[in-house]
Amino acid sequence: MNSKELAIDFLEIAEINLLMSIKGMNPNNLLNVPHSELNPISWIFGHCTSHMDFVNSLFSNERKFTEEQRKYFSFGVDKEEVKAGFSYSFKEIVENYMELSKSCFKALENLPEEKYNDIISEKSENETLLQNIQRISLHYMGHSGQIVMIRRAFEGKNWAFVGGISKKLRKKLKDSWMEWWEENKEDF
Repeated sequence: MNSKELAIDFLEIAEINLLMSIKGMNPNNLLNVPHSELNPISWIFGHCTSHMDFVNSLFSNERKFTEEQRKYFSFGVDKEEVKAGFSYSFKEIVENYMELSKSCFKALENLPEEKYNDIISEKSENETLLQNIQRISLHYMGHSGQIVMIRRAFEGKNWAFVGGISKKLRKKLKDSWMEWWEENKEDF
């Protein structure tokens, strides 16, 4: 694989694991946490959506999330602020994620392969686009694991984590996830 294929593959694998981590979940568990120092699933997914918003902004030059939303879903936000909640439904968070994801993957597909080795951030030790996507993908996987563990604590079962390595399986999983989401999104 070249840099472009590798970056897209990494992000697709991370994304399907993030999506599958919430498939079939009980909406009543969106705000439940087994320990006071953990963030709820709704916040974790919003945090990941904020990251997709950032990646997408590299191509669109704009952010979908407001400054207030980015602050709420940022690393280190006060746990009391998270517990107080945000006037933003989980359905909206997921719908925003899906819109951002579609736009981002389209931009990544259209970007020439040599651009994946361009430095995009001097703040992150001269990080290239490929490295940024790898970092965000690993970040997603960590958060997917958190969601899986929170769901196991409250529901006793969940996504096996890690799946969707092959493109064929990713497509099958994404199709099943989309079907589940369309049937259940109004519950969130």
